[in-house]
Amino acid sequence: MCNVTLNEEKQGIEVRFDNKSTKDVLDKLKEYGFRWSNRQKMWYAKQNAERLELVNSLSEEKTNTEKVVTNVVPDLWGLTRVENIGKHPEENLSTKEIAALIRKHLRSRFPMFKISVTSDFDSISAYVTTSPYEEKSEEIIELLNYIGEYIESYKANSRYDFYGGRRYPKVSYDCKYREMTVSDLNVREKFQEEKKKWEVAEEERKAAELEVAVARMEKERIESERIQAERKRKHDIIENSVECKDVDYYVLNAVEPNVSKEDNADGYDEEIEAGNSRRVDARVIREVHMSKDIYDMFLRQLLDDWSFIEKTGGSSTKDCRVNSMKDYDMMTKEERETVSWYSDDCVAIYCDGELKNVVDAQGYNYCRYVFMVDDDTIISNEREVEDAMDDAEVQGYKNHAATIEDVSTEIITNNAWTKTWNTDNQLDYIQSMKNWIYENNFKLSKEVVQQIEIEDLKHMMYRVLMEIDSITEQFSRAGLQDGQRITIMRIGDFGGFTVQHVTFKSMEIGKYAQYDNAVKLVFIPERKRKLYYNWYYSDMVVVDGWVNIPETLLYDVTETADFITKHSKFLSCDRTMYTVVEEYLNKQGIIPIVNTQHPSNRK
Repeated sequence: MCNVTLNEEKQGIEVRFDNKSTKDVLDKLKEYGFRWSNRQKMWYAKQNAERLELVNSLSEEKTNTEKVVTNVVPDLWGLTRVENIGKHPEENLSTKEIAALIRKHLRSRFPMFKISVTSDFDSISAYVTTSPYEEKSEEIIELLNYIGEYIESYKANSRYDFYGGRRYPKVSYDCKYREMTVSDLNVREKFQEEKKKWEVAEEERKAAELEVAVARMEKERIESERIQAERKRKHDIIENSVECKDVDYYVLNAVEPNVSKEDNADGYDEEIEAGNSRRVDARVIREVHMSKDIYDMFLRQLLDDWSFIEKTGGSSTKDCRVNSMKDYDMMTKEERETVSWYSDDCVAIYCDGELKNVVDAQGYNYCRYVFMVDDDTIISNEREVEDAMDDAEVQGYKNHAATIEDVSTEIITNNAWTKTWNTDNQLDYIQSMKNWIYENNFKLSKEVVQQIEIEDLKHMMYRVLMEIDSITEQFSRAGLQDGQRITIMRIGDFGGFTVQHVTFKSMEIGKYAQYDNAVKLVFIPERKRKLYYNWYYSDMVVVDGWVNIPETLLYDVTETADFITKHSKFLSCDRTMYTVVEEYLNKQGIIPIVNTQHPSNRK
């Protein structure tokens, strides 16, 4: 009696006889390439169609052999599905330990292939080394995809966080192709069958999902149309029920919750109670009166376009320094913080005669910002703000601005630059204006430019001012002489204020590092004999002569019997130090010859 076993792992056929077989049977086995294993007491050979046919024919002969029982064909399609691969729990394993687990899993799951798994200190790679299927086959594509996903499932498991965003797992088909057996063909056939079943099931699933989605979307559409129709109905009721009146007054100290562009006011009170709000002033040009029921509806449709809010709102200031947004843009951070803004052209909402809130639409048609009213809110005909300059100063700057406008018109007219003064002839125009300013010793400052009424001219004069006030132009016109003693004051590289006494020798203007306009000063420092040089490209103050700045101006100085302690009054790089030093110099009657921090305060 003979027993035949198909070894799927080694793709072999094993034949064992319970009793001694006949010579004819043994000759047949030898003829077809079977070999004898004395250790395992069996005949064996690799699977192919002829050998399978032989062992099947042996069972049909009138010998006491047992018919071959074919093993179950592996479902390669099912084995390569990645949907059920879970994330492995973190175990702080090394990549070598993880590679061993992956290797064991893959060899057990796919015995029809030979798969090599290797590891580095921060990466894991897998290679299919032996396969009956060609490189671009569907079987190999699905296999490689499974291997890659399985390695990914260990991503958070390694103590090295292997390939974490840097080195991804390498999965490749770099193998020796072996001859395909009947078993391999059966696997391929089943692979295609299961794939088709999956595709059919997937199409059915997608069709079912689509049907559900279409039904849901239709339901949502109907509900949305109902909501919009109801919203439109309420909108029309509100539009037809309100009463409007033109007014002109201020609502001061209103409360702006830290929300914007909300469709309803449900969360306003909570934000205010939590302290997420600020106080604002608003100039009202229109009152809108509503009854209680209309007001309640209005609060739930704030983002609708309303005819009584259309193109209202905006920001404004009565600060004499800000006559256009260009003036505000050219201010320093400290200057901007002193500008007092208020919401302008706003709409006040009244409910049963009581002021409820103020709407600043910022030029839109909906309630972009809503300011609430409380006990600290005041209605007033005036808004008093402390002026940055007195009337006499403002008038003086306006007179200078008028002079600039007249000179500019004359230069443009004389050179026939009417249409090209700020385009093709821009550089020539700027140089002409600078020449006039220098020749007439005209004091051009930011305050003067702020009062220029012609917007294009204002923009151009800001550019002229920046060139005049630049560090290179200030030094070029400072008239420094060889041997002149000067004091250089600036915030140093470590953020503290430095005062340096030097004897000037020469100067050079050029490019330094990333700075196109820098000044190279060559000088002899105090108590030195040799020449030194340094490049300057940022804010600094230079005065004629050697001037000492009292330490107590910048430091709190404490003296004891053993030592002296100096503690800076300012944080590192605090520009207020320039202001304090300049105030001291002014009290001493010393005017800087170079001052890039406050250019108007120089000779």
